[in-house]
Amino acid sequence: GWELNKIKIAKKKQEPVFVCILDEREADFYEVGSKTSHLGHFTGGVGKSIKQKEPDYYPKLASELNKIEIKIIVAGPGFAKENLVKLLKIKVITDSISHTGEVGLQELINRGTIEKVIVSSRITEESNIVEKLLTEIMKDGKAVYGLDETKNAINSGAVETLLISDMKVRELEDIMETADRLKSKVMIISSRDRKSVV
Repeated sequence: GWELNKIKIAKKKQEPVFVCILDEREADFYEVGSKTSHLGHFTGGVGKSIKQKEPDYYPKLASELNKIEIKIIVAGPGFAKENLVKLLKIKVITDSISHTGEVGLQELINRGTIEKVIVSSRITEESNIVEKLLTEIMKDGKAVYGLDETKNAINSGAVETLLISDMKVRELEDIMETADRLKSKVMIISSRDRKSVV
């Protein structure tokens, strides 16, 4: 049958999230996905030992973050995150945590913030792809639906992406196998909160 780990991959293949944790003194960048990577450490704000504030601390962080193409969380204690967000050209999610560095990252994970962002971007991706399907159906475009039509399209190698509701995975394993073998992308759509997908 369609192995469980393949289902996990089909469901879980989401973009990682970029995390910036900072206070007035220092900042750390992380990428959190199936694994967590520490991407960089910046210092240069005001601190007990640093009387003089380095003027380009926030602009330097902002110019790095403005290049990032995935979802970003900016978190930390105090007002540092607001100072940084003011300089950003992109939308980010902010959260208040009481620590910086690895401890702050763990706090963010424990609060469920990172998971929420991952889930919401997955739901957005699913909604977009379902909407695209419905648009194609309405304009008699490149979409097929219904069991026989879908089987025929897959067997003729004409399917780029197969959408399957998570409620139907068990009974449609053979279709998923065929699609996978013929190099179609298989995407499992969660039926939670979505009455229109069958």
